[in-house]
Amino acid sequence: MEGGVKIRHLIEELKLDHTELSDLFRKIVHLGITSDKGRKMLHDVEAKLLTHLKKEDDELYPILRKMAKDNQDLKLKLESLANDLGNVTKTISAFFEKYADGEHEADFKTDFQKIYLILSRRINSEERELFPEYVKSEPL
Repeated sequence: MEGGVKIRHLIEELKLDHTELSDLFRKIVHLGITSDKGRKMLHDVEAKLLTHLKKEDDELYPILRKMAKDNQDLKLKLESLANDLGNVTKTISAFFEKYADGEHEADFKTDFQKIYLILSRRINSEERELFPEYVKSEPL
């Protein structure tokens, strides 16, 4: 795949992942985690999220870090998101660990709203701030 086509394709894949993850999280809330279907979907979301994060780490961020060497604004954005990512990862991991067994139904909606807000902010930051920078790396 040519460089520019590959970049556009990756951005579209990541955006589709974001949409799919958001949709799956909303479905889990409606199903509840005490249902078999809700627990299975929660495990599916966790796997999909980990795959998505790996794709970003392997394909998106290396190019952005390289670009940031000559772009102070991008460097600051990446540093901010990197600092935030540590907290996001800890929060997400704790969430999935807590609800892996389908218990704690009473806390689920509150905890879910927190995790959903964190992920939504992260998705918005990536799509508004990083994806346009990544597209700039596209060869002419």
